[in-house]
Amino acid sequence: MISSLPIREDRKWYYLGLRHLRMAFRLMRSGYADGAVFHAYHGYEWVLSALIAAKGYPVPPEGWTTLRLPTGRVVQAYPSPQGMIPDHNAHKARIVFFDQLADRTESYYRDFNRLSRRDSVKASAPPKIAPCSATPARPTP
Repeated sequence: MISSLPIREDRKWYYLGLRHLRMAFRLMRSGYADGAVFHAYHGYEWVLSALIAAKGYPVPPEGWTTLRLPTGRVVQAYPSPQGMIPDHNAHKARIVFFDQLADRTESYYRDFNRLSRRDSVKASAPPKIAPCSATPARPTP
């Protein structure tokens, strides 16, 4: 039986991210684009989680807690350095968390902005499809 050394809790997300990015690279090289996209997306998410954990915060969905506001109102949210993140969606919370904790002068922040914009863009309308004709098109000889 092979035993491995224990992984530090604050590094496990980083290693998971690298693992998914390696899998994405290999799948893309082998021609499996759909699998590559899946693993690249998860690699991106785990790298965001790595920075959150390295700064000492629980990685969403961990850390979802009940907070009492100064007004006395009770809310559920993720505690963060700039207040709270009330969105229960763990993916959205990771992006907001990372944005709050990241060093905006570093080159990785520019890449994060580009990827998070692509990740959150929604199609405004479905593409228009031309109606089908009742007769099939004839192949040209």
